[in-house]
Amino acid sequence: SLMAYGEIDLESAKHFKLYNHGRLDCLPWITISSKLKEIVQLLKKVGFRETKAETYPNTYSFVSSDSFLAQQVNNRDSASWKKAEYIILTDVQQVSHGILNGWRKLTERDPLPRAIQKLCVQTSGNQFNVYDSQGNLIKSDSLEKIIKHTPDILDILNDYNPLTNVKSNPNSSSHPPSQIIYYGVPGCGKSYEVNKDINDKLDEYGVTDREYHKVRCVFHPEYCNADFVGQIYPKIEEKTNADGSTSSVVVYEFKPGPFAEIVRRAYQNPDEPFFLIIEEINRGNAAAIFGDTFQLLDRIKIGGPADDSTENVYGEGWSSYGIDNQDVNAYIRDQQRINADKPKGHCSCVKGGCSEAEQEGKLRSYPFVNISSDKLNTTWVHKDGGAEKREEKTLHFSANTAIRLPPNLSILATMNTSDQNVFTLDNAFQRRFDMELVRNEFDLDKPSVNVQYNAKIADTNIKWGQFWEWINKKIVSTLKGLSSTEDKRLGVWFVSNVNGKIEEKVFAEKVLKYLWDDAFKFKRSKVFVEEIDTLEKLIAAFEKPEQGKSRFAVFKNFPEFSSSGAERSQNEGAANP
Repeated sequence: SLMAYGEIDLESAKHFKLYNHGRLDCLPWITISSKLKEIVQLLKKVGFRETKAETYPNTYSFVSSDSFLAQQVNNRDSASWKKAEYIILTDVQQVSHGILNGWRKLTERDPLPRAIQKLCVQTSGNQFNVYDSQGNLIKSDSLEKIIKHTPDILDILNDYNPLTNVKSNPNSSSHPPSQIIYYGVPGCGKSYEVNKDINDKLDEYGVTDREYHKVRCVFHPEYCNADFVGQIYPKIEEKTNADGSTSSVVVYEFKPGPFAEIVRRAYQNPDEPFFLIIEEINRGNAAAIFGDTFQLLDRIKIGGPADDSTENVYGEGWSSYGIDNQDVNAYIRDQQRINADKPKGHCSCVKGGCSEAEQEGKLRSYPFVNISSDKLNTTWVHKDGGAEKREEKTLHFSANTAIRLPPNLSILATMNTSDQNVFTLDNAFQRRFDMELVRNEFDLDKPSVNVQYNAKIADTNIKWGQFWEWINKKIVSTLKGLSSTEDKRLGVWFVSNVNGKIEEKVFAEKVLKYLWDDAFKFKRSKVFVEEIDTLEKLIAAFEKPEQGKSRFAVFKNFPEFSSSGAERSQNEGAANP
């Protein structure tokens, strides 16, 4: 039917199921939308995905306001769009009290867990406000960020095509910044998600020298504000004396940290996106490491009022407030750095300012720099012959200019939820970041993930994916009732395969050690056989099993897996085939 009346290809038609939602006393009937081709094109753009009816996370649905409001009146729970995690209103540009009130009522009677559903309302251009099931605003983000997961449920109920029909806002930043903390169990792929997001964005802007556009650092207990921002270091230089002789002198020079370096690059290249990556953000004292730069994490919201309290009028995406830091300020004006980067194709928007007495090349830092770009959402307001002059798309940066985060600079961080001896991120800090859970699951459509799942452990026929599924179920059931039970699970990439195999030593020293020392530290007798009472015995029994026993006989009731991957009951200590 779809191929005949919808005129779509067979491959696309396979991904559709037809349902009849008519009255119970009527004959079954189905209307094939005239917009089926557009729906297929959209699905091809964002990707098909097989799904089960009970699958709700990572789904989204586009809904007209009429359809949404109608559900509040007739109290019907059958609307297919209500199965989605993200419900996106397609024709409303301002959320009303009535919409939020009705939204709360809908979520109260919806069968989904209340914590999972979110309502998205367009604010301007491609920006949407996201509300939780209680009607609280949790973040503002672009539509591409919101629906970046492959969809399970998709409804197009009007003429709105969210990926092609969005109207651009001329006052919006060309690079809306992201501040995201990716969190999850160890080995679930947090750093992979960070790198993927960055590479996708750099590909979008045609950036080839990727390393220049990102700076990565790792927080740890000994990491401090001076390491992060930068500090003054002594340096020995050779000085030529008047008589031609040389002598060594000590000079003091600012050595930039990751923060100062990426801020400088972002300021001087407003046409391109830049990224500060913070690995293990909770393994150091984040509040102390950020110091006064914490103030910069508040950004001017999309559609929010510009800050005109200084000679530069700052638009959306810039930090709402500035801080004074003479060293970072001078580093942004550093003439040597600017001149060194220009031959590499950078800093083309920067023009240094020197007076007649201050010849080019004689100063370490320019007295000021003017940065101009069509993508720069700042205005320089200054006096010219007694009259006020406004220079659009220009930033005047002098020694008196406060430091702010520019809109083309994003901060992406990772955080393990199960780490011990780490610092807690307070609510004030977390509020300035979007929190994004990296789900601990195998996406077998990706070749590398498929290889990881099917990797054999040592010389056995047990696949890593099979063991991963079994042991994570065991962790959840054995530790049930304890805090952070889910955080103790093994991540998909807790150990990585080499040529489709996980070596016995790697498995023993990483997986078994973690299970013994951490996950089952207080429940060892429920998981491991009685004769195993030390980690040394556990590793030895796995690496050199007794005659007739499998390596996995160290576990109680370890299952026998069929070739299809299904579990079968196996007596304790019996050998695996």
